[in-house]
Amino acid sequence: MEPDPHETTDRVARSEPRYRVVSYGSFATGDTDGIREHGQFDDVDEAVHMAQLVVEASLRHDSGASKSAENLASRYWDFGTVPVIWGDPKPDFEPHAYAKEIAPDIWAEYQARIAQLDARSREVQWEQAKARHDKIVLMRALAFAASKHRDQRRKDPEASPYINHPIGLARVLADEGGVTDTAILCAALLHDTLEDTETTAGELAAEFGPVVAGIVIEVSDDKSLPKDERKRLQIAHAEGLSRRAKLVKLADKIDNLRDLANSPPADWSLQRRQEYFDWARAVIDRLRGVHPRLEAVFDEAYRQRPGI
Repeated sequence: MEPDPHETTDRVARSEPRYRVVSYGSFATGDTDGIREHGQFDDVDEAVHMAQLVVEASLRHDSGASKSAENLASRYWDFGTVPVIWGDPKPDFEPHAYAKEIAPDIWAEYQARIAQLDARSREVQWEQAKARHDKIVLMRALAFAASKHRDQRRKDPEASPYINHPIGLARVLADEGGVTDTAILCAALLHDTLEDTETTAGELAAEFGPVVAGIVIEVSDDKSLPKDERKRLQIAHAEGLSRRAKLVKLADKIDNLRDLANSPPADWSLQRRQEYFDWARAVIDRLRGVHPRLEAVFDEAYRQRPGI
């Protein structure tokens, strides 16, 4: 009987793939009897590629327990997931030979990953150490300022401790401005020590370094000059201040305007308070652009100007 040309085999009718990649359990799963399916393919190269990926994944899984590329390759004989390619014609692929060939690359990849993790760990440790150091420096600056201002009071009716003002600057910078620069925050705490205490620039430099001392010097008035001249110079010099000094100056004016609006000195007339608000705005107008968010905070404080 002649075969029917329209008849197809069961495999063709079902369009079954030519190759299956399976493995017989693994050390990782503890399943030594069951068959694990990795894929079915029509193309032999795709089947071989999948088998290679199975070997590579097994080697990566075992890298942490190995001591070298050679040890990794030898461990594959005992602990590796061994893929089998079912199909005809059978492809020329031997898992153990491929494991030996690719083990040096997998080991190098593992070593690079460990080195990256070590580097990140060192970076995290450095960041943590810096954070601890920054906290210590800030506490030292706060203690230093509190000691220097210990006998001074603000001019509000409650005669509140003067240290509240430097603390207020640091809070404005950190909480409302998002400033994290330790030098700026330290300078904010120390900003009035040169003007209003017996502290010297050399003392600040010795205690907190030249950067912090330099910021405090920038924002300090020369008390030997008449008050009106000092106020004029603040306006004239504002634009030329460093960025750090501008931020301290900005926070200083914000805190002063808030205090003046909420708890003005009993002996300050309405006109004097208005003049201070206007002078503070003249100073800030010369340094605008340094920190738009804090400048908006200043503008909000200025809207509390008496008489508006």
